Amino acid sequence: MGNPIYENELEMAASIGVIREYLRDPKKIPEWNSGVTHVIKVSGTTMEYTLIRVYQSKRVKEHLTISYLNKDVINFKVGGGKIDYQMKFSLTKLAENRTLIRESIYILETNDRIVNDFSEVIKPFMRAAFKDNLSDLKAYFAKEKIE
Repeated sequence: MGNPIYENELEMAASIGVIREYLRDPKKIPEWNSGVTHVIKVSGTTMEYTLIRVYQSKRVKEHLTISYLNKDVINFKVGGGKIDYQMKFSLTKLAENRTLIRESIYILETNDRIVNDFSEVIKPFMRAAFKDNLSDLKAYFAKEKIE
């Protein structure tokens, strides 16, 4: 998989178990990623979904596959949109109701050469977008006061 193109980190005011279960539920993605409007399970699969996004008034479908490296590392592999990428969420318990989330983003080799050539140009935009999503996730847990 190589090195991530960048990483974001945030502390969350919730237990590691609550955050783990929340991230493992793909139907919750639209709650913390405003770019995703719907998540639809791919029939006949266990961990594959279709993400529906709206870009410039057009519906775009992306394919999401979720996997786990262990109970506290959750991988989201997304393809079929403008850029194929992988998000790895690594969870670390800091205290009873405090958890650190490290989000690592990887550009996948399945992208065409042009995307890979421009990855340095688009990196700041992607980083900002993913950081906003992580901040929205943090705000969700702060608002809900989930323990």
